Amino acid sequence: MTKPFEPAEVEARVCTHLALRRQERELQDNLAKLTQLESLRDSLVHMIVHDMRSPVSSIKIAIDLAREKAQAEPEALGSLLETAASATNDLNEMATQLLDISRLEAGQMPIRKEPHNLQDSLRASVRSVTALARDLRIQLAVPASCLVDYDADVLDRVLVNLLTNAIKCTPREVRSE
Repeated sequence: MTKPFEPAEVEARVCTHLALRRQERELQDNLAKLTQLESLRDSLVHMIVHDMRSPVSSIKIAIDLAREKAQAEPEALGSLLETAASATNDLNEMATQLLDISRLEAGQMPIRKEPHNLQDSLRASVRSVTALARDLRIQLAVPASCLVDYDADVLDRVLVNLLTNAIKCTPREVRSE
């Protein structure tokens, strides 16, 4: 600034520099938040991709065993194919979850809330993990009719995921022999 100072010009320049500094801090804060969110997303994607290895391995093993036993033990083929089909369903579900996460982040995930019987959804979710919970006894304690508004597809995926994790994390000593 040149002398003599004009008070209005000094005030305008100070206000401008303060506003710029405030915006710079906001940008830094937003960048830090964005970096943290990206890290969380990357961790989630890493976890899902890691979890996808298990069904892929199951499919590969089942197919390899099916090839070996197809002629020697045809009765074992059904069980192996069931294992491969189940693992394929798990893998498909994980891919769907990845796509849903992407749609949620983009704000493009439509939620269709409609009235459903919660007990029906719970029973269907338990049925879908029955093979995984062979040596566990799962009990439901839900009122006979419990109508609730929710997106059935989303809730079913959440319930199956929770049940699967609970089954996988159940200690061996709790399981019935």
